[in-house]
Amino acid sequence: KPRDFKFIPGRSLNVSIPKPGIENYKRALPVTSLNADYYFEFIFKEYPRRDRFNEALSNLKAGEEIIVSDMVGSLEYKGPGIFISSGTGILPFLSFLRDLKQEGAINGNTLIHLTKTRSEIVLERELRHMFSGKNIFFFLSREKTNGYDNRKIDENVLKEKISNFNQEIYLAGHDDFIAEMKALLESLGAKSINLEIVEQ
Repeated sequence: KPRDFKFIPGRSLNVSIPKPGIENYKRALPVTSLNADYYFEFIFKEYPRRDRFNEALSNLKAGEEIIVSDMVGSLEYKGPGIFISSGTGILPFLSFLRDLKQEGAINGNTLIHLTKTRSEIVLERELRHMFSGKNIFFFLSREKTNGYDNRKIDENVLKEKISNFNQEIYLAGHDDFIAEMKALLESLGAKSINLEIVEQ
């Protein structure tokens, strides 16, 4: 990472790979490291045979070059609240949450995260440690596993897990999830919804 480069936690950076055939492609990847770190960390989901860029990204070796440019996104931490995500939507939240944990300021925040199966949860152990096992809820939509809520996030779940909708709400995931959650949250009285659509 450039020595003096600062990014806004929750934002993504456009990444391109200067290799023949894909040099004009770029993809926005959420930064999951901290500003205090001397490196960028990007976590991304591998998709077998999805496209040439994803394949090239998955096959990068130590020492190979990437080009990082253009900070994109709209998420910005505005105070304690509710983090709601699906799938790789957890990724923009990681720099937020790691920063809050480092500052001893994670209390007062709640995480509600949905994946299809337990194996798709990104950094589950670290997330549980961040929240000390409190105010963190994992939902599995396609797997029944003890210790996890085996249902999708719907109106009943939101009313069950959120006692006060008059607080900051952070929402990240694919576009259909965002649209559904935003409509439900607004119908329940939410006023401040900070959202980010993340490519799955």
